[in-house]
Amino acid sequence: MILGRFEPVFGRPTVDGYVTIRSLNVSGVVPFLIDTGADTSLLMPIDSARLKIPFDKLTNERRAYGLGGVAKVFYIPAVLMVSDKKTAYGYRFALDIAEPSDDLEGMPSLLGRDILKFWHITLNFPERKFHFEIQMCDEEFSL
Repeated sequence: MILGRFEPVFGRPTVDGYVTIRSLNVSGVVPFLIDTGADTSLLMPIDSARLKIPFDKLTNERRAYGLGGVAKVFYIPAVLMVSDKKTAYGYRFALDIAEPSDDLEGMPSLLGRDILKFWHITLNFPERKFHFEIQMCDEEFSL
């Protein structure tokens, strides 16, 4: 079982994932908001700045539509790892990276159904508990 957390200010369910983008030689921990309404996972500008994403090297552009309107995103092969301290679970997927804009300033990165569909998630808002069990992954490593 992997534990998530509720962020202190807004109480949003969040989980840390270790993201690696080999083609950009970039990796690091990203706090992802669990978003069952998002088709794909999205790295927002606050995290792309921290990871030092080189936007001049991104080429696969597309438009993403959401409640905030339309955003320019780039998709790139990535690896996501989550861990329960005993085992690390890995996913190879296409990560969307949002181009920085004033509209997205301060917005959290999103973990969408492209990953969540492989998890059994339990959210208990009254007790502020959140955990998930891995149902499927691409790779599994003992720690």
